[in-house]
Amino acid sequence: MVNVYDFNYFKTRKEVKETTNKRNHIYEVYLTTVKYVHKHSQMTYDNPVEYLTTNVELKKLFNGDEVQFSKAFDDLMNYWEINMGWKEETLVNEAFNKFPTIGHLCSFIDEKIKDS
Repeated sequence: MVNVYDFNYFKTRKEVKETTNKRNHIYEVYLTTVKYVHKHSQMTYDNPVEYLTTNVELKKLFNGDEVQFSKAFDDLMNYWEINMGWKEETLVNEAFNKFPTIGHLCSFIDEKIKDS
């Protein structure tokens, strides 16, 4: 059987590692979160790191579309190799209540990384 590689995943990892090489772990969490949120959101920016701060509301960024948010969330869980077995159904219906801002999502990812 042939292994299928997601080259975007490896490209993203390489870009983030190069950028965060001299910075701390929390910056890497922020940078990957912004990258995947921007990839799946309804808004586009030439340089999303300059515009997407931890205070940006995810509901506005995704125009209330939880399906698009779920795609970004799944990509982040895959990037950070966080086990999705705990994923609750309430996340599907209340994602923007659980994660109102990019900062909340970053904190969640950071906690899951520390737990693993």
